[in-house]
Amino acid sequence: MSYLNNLCLEVRDGNGGNGAMADIWGCANEASKLWAFNGNGPIRSDLGKCLDIVAANKGVGAGVNMVDYHDDWRAQQWRWDGSQIISKLSGLCLQISAANRDVGAAVEVWGRNGGGHQQWHPVV
Repeated sequence: MSYLNNLCLEVRDGNGGNGAMADIWGCANEASKLWAFNGNGPIRSDLGKCLDIVAANKGVGAGVNMVDYHDDWRAQQWRWDGSQIISKLSGLCLQISAANRDVGAAVEVWGRNGGGHQQWHPVV
């Protein structure tokens, strides 16, 4: 869940296919909004795909989508630092694009600045 707006990371439109984009939406007990992450490694959706940086782009603003898991793809490796989700590919963090508070806002990776749109906490 985002500290910015208390919305949850989701697989857009519940799309279970490779290439489905991730965005922000209201939290619910639905497969598109449920994730498994141990704090170091892949972030897996209950739809069966992993959070992935599109085309292994190391630049700021790179999009985030869902793809089958590949243990040798750094674009699917993340680490938790207590409030931010950091890409092991680039060292950039997962954020809500442009600090957009609205449902459906895109997520991307960006340089760490400590804003609420880059801070996350688990839903229990």
